[in-house]
Amino acid sequence: MLNKTVLSFALCYFLVWSTAAVSGPFTLTYTKCLVEKTTGYEEETLVRWIFTSLGTHPALANLMEVEQIERDEIDRDVAELLESLIFERCRSEALDAMKHEPDLANEKALQALGPMATKALMDEKSTNTSMTAFTKYLDKQKMMRFMLDLR
Repeated sequence: MLNKTVLSFALCYFLVWSTAAVSGPFTLTYTKCLVEKTTGYEEETLVRWIFTSLGTHPALANLMEVEQIERDEIDRDVAELLESLIFERCRSEALDAMKHEPDLANEKALQALGPMATKALMDEKSTNTSMTAFTKYLDKQKMMRFMLDLR
């Protein structure tokens, strides 16, 4: 039986990293179930987890401060979400995928949650405003010359 440390590492890896492998039909069904059965509130849970996890990177660590107790709470929330999705709401789809496509099932299915959470993040108006704020510093003349060269 896998211990929690190995399982959490595996789930984190599968949520964040992708490979060039193609999903099979059982994994696609499993993936669809995970995405469809994740609520808007749960998407926010994933957004918080991704944000705080990425925030530990040395290039970002000085930009945000999250107390360990908050990280632990977010980690617990994500663990509960994944347990609910895999072991309850999408149980039959997960079992089918893991039986028929064991090399890809969790990796590909769980990878779909990352982009879903990112989309939820980017759909927020304040996030979009912040993400495009750099455009006020672009050289408009250079931009115009570039656009004219497209013709």
